[in-house]
Amino acid sequence: MNRFLLVILFLFFALGAFAMGQKAVVNLDEYLLSNTKSGYTNVMVEDMVFSWKLQGQDIFVKIFAPLEGWLAIGFDPAEKMKGADYIIGIISNGAPMINEHYGDNPYGHKSIVLLGGKDLTGNKEGLENKDGTMIGFSIPQDPQDNFHKKLLPGSTHKVILAYGADKNMKARHAKRYIIEIKL
Repeated sequence: MNRFLLVILFLFFALGAFAMGQKAVVNLDEYLLSNTKSGYTNVMVEDMVFSWKLQGQDIFVKIFAPLEGWLAIGFDPAEKMKGADYIIGIISNGAPMINEHYGDNPYGHKSIVLLGGKDLTGNKEGLENKDGTMIGFSIPQDPQDNFHKKLLPGSTHKVILAYGADKNMKARHAKRYIIEIKL
């Protein structure tokens, strides 16, 4: 997908956000600049945008994809999907529904809560319109359990980004990307 199309998608996304009472984003460059001014680091991976910032004891994350569906991010898988801390979200009736999962096998994941852990996501936010979905949340940088990953300043992490084309968060991803980042 070329940069011009992403700019158009973000313009429509921004107009939808404005209609919902949110600050409007005029174009992709302004969106990325706004995130940067707010302390976020932005990474574009084909048609997804992954943004993060470290603040206090937390990491704040935003992900965007050009569809109405579910979005997910996973940190530090050991083997394919196994061992990763996943955050998966949708927008339902205008509100974000964001949950944490854990990669319990190479090809799947389950709710951290069902596995005996605690969902540590906070500051949940999200917007959706016909041109895209954005979810945002925070998680602790240094959680003290076996399900979550330490995401400390200066550390390097393998990150899985994915999205699905419907509201069923258990449905297989339409797109999936693997990147490496340094916090």
